Amino acid sequence: MLDEGEIPGEIGSGRLVRRLLSNALRFRLAAVSDTVHLKDLRHDADLLPEVREKVTSLLEGFHRDSHLTYDIQGIRDEGADILIRLHSPTGATRFICIQVKSHIELDTHEVVNKLQLQYSASEDAYAPLMFFVVLAADMKDKKRQKIVRAIQSAFKKKKNVAVVEPQYTATFLGLRRSQMDALLTDAFRVGDPIIADARNQLSGMRVREIALALTIASHLAADGAWPKRSHLRNNDWLERVFSTGATSKDMFYSHEGGADNSGESDVDVILREIVAVGDRHTAEGALARLLDVTEEFEIAENETIQLPIDGNQALYCLALEAAVRYELEGEPLVNYLLDLLYPPSDSQ
Repeated sequence: MLDEGEIPGEIGSGRLVRRLLSNALRFRLAAVSDTVHLKDLRHDADLLPEVREKVTSLLEGFHRDSHLTYDIQGIRDEGADILIRLHSPTGATRFICIQVKSHIELDTHEVVNKLQLQYSASEDAYAPLMFFVVLAADMKDKKRQKIVRAIQSAFKKKKNVAVVEPQYTATFLGLRRSQMDALLTDAFRVGDPIIADARNQLSGMRVREIALALTIASHLAADGAWPKRSHLRNNDWLERVFSTGATSKDMFYSHEGGADNSGESDVDVILREIVAVGDRHTAEGALARLLDVTEEFEIAENETIQLPIDGNQALYCLALEAAVRYELEGEPLVNYLLDLLYPPSDSQ
């Protein structure tokens, strides 16, 4: 995710919004195959409404927790498809411009010159904090690949321009509510020691231990009680995780030897790209074997599974905050914690 460093001065909120939108629009590089559907999206009928809806949802969440007000305008001149006006309490106004190009529009290299002219028009009219070029095209198309690369090259020296490649656009248009909530928290919590502490608390765990820890923290935050073993056995998300095939580095149950599995790549493979290869009995057996060998959890006499609060305060703090602030529970809350603590990698 984009690291803006310290946010100074009266335009700090504007920079936070820029950080939020940059992280959302570049959240994760999707597979090329995931861009195929973009060729069917039309500029006015599909792309602009979808991009605007996502941007509006993010800014509404930002406005809820800040003094910044905003308005979004759709225009056909001054180089912007979507113009965001940010109004600070001091009266200062800053602008963010978004220009969207569809698969059809990315048909010839003339679009590169057109985008440069549109950027110049926006610079003259608004001197925007950020100018986003959102590209939506089927990246299996060789012609579109060349045009996208040409656009990237044309703007590579412009510090306030971000070219959002179609593989990022595909992810952005499909962002879940819990993912947007995680992005909002990240935008407000630049360098937050609580997030750093939670990551550190999970750093010694293997991937399926992390899955169990996130599930227990989410259950306690939303329900105010420890989950029982029977609850965990019937948890759909945890069942899928525990019935997923192990990666080459994942030791699955054992703590003896092997590579550390708390790295991002294994988190992505096992906890995000879940492909269940077993059934409920496989998952129940995997959970039982993990509980037999792990030292991270406590099994109480009433059959509750507990992750000791002592030493895991930061994780519980983040889970409780999300349950209260965003009214999340269950799998959306688990996914929120996963996206906040383990931002998706661009390894695809």
